[in-house]
Amino acid sequence: MKRGFSLVELIFALGLVLLTFGLFTLNLRPKEGSAERLAQVLAGELKAARERALATGVPTAVVFPQQATGFSQNLAVLSGNFRPRIDRVVDLGRDMRGSYLFYGFWDNASPQQVGDDPTPFNGGTEFDLLAWQPPPDLDMLVFLPSGAMVTNGVVFDHARHIVCCDGLTVGGGTVGGQSFAHLSEVARPYTVRVANTGQVEIIPGLVNGSATLRAPYLPASAGAPALTAATPANQVPTASAEL
Repeated sequence: MKRGFSLVELIFALGLVLLTFGLFTLNLRPKEGSAERLAQVLAGELKAARERALATGVPTAVVFPQQATGFSQNLAVLSGNFRPRIDRVVDLGRDMRGSYLFYGFWDNASPQQVGDDPTPFNGGTEFDLLAWQPPPDLDMLVFLPSGAMVTNGVVFDHARHIVCCDGLTVGGGTVGGQSFAHLSEVARPYTVRVANTGQVEIIPGLVNGSATLRAPYLPASAGAPALTAATPANQVPTASAEL
């Protein structure tokens, strides 16, 4: 004898269909909290580099590729007293593919400049990034044996601010007559602040950034530049379209 589905059975079946569809669409969306995890990983790398410089007495840097591009999914650690070498490359995009590091500048009320106040080095002399001769075209945060941080990037309020986000829109701009990437829109940002004294902290949101910069979701950008483990000193890193 044939019988139709009862109302309860139909509701139950429809619920299973909706649940399955919901799980499928959830997997297509970027993982929530990836930017926060990225900020935690970045902060850990920066703190480890500072501790290494303090322990060994050798300048140690965390660097990002192609400064003018301003965003990436990987970083490298350099060390050395002169002509530093790349010790290792960290691929952040493998586990957090939809999240990005941004290391340019954005519109805010604080005055922005390239680098910061002179930082004492050996015998009180100023540490000279050019004399250190790192590979060119890198955005660098160099920790000195004193624990202080020196950078060739954009600084405001005596600190570098690296943004970890789940999407971004980037254009071009200048600070101090030099070309840097300009952030015009960002999704779910966390800011990693590195003071010129070397302290590292994570701040939810975009520090000093207007609310109009924030977007609920932005599609992943293609062609983020990347460093490779084979990048030799004093050569421009290659770009990777894979990330």
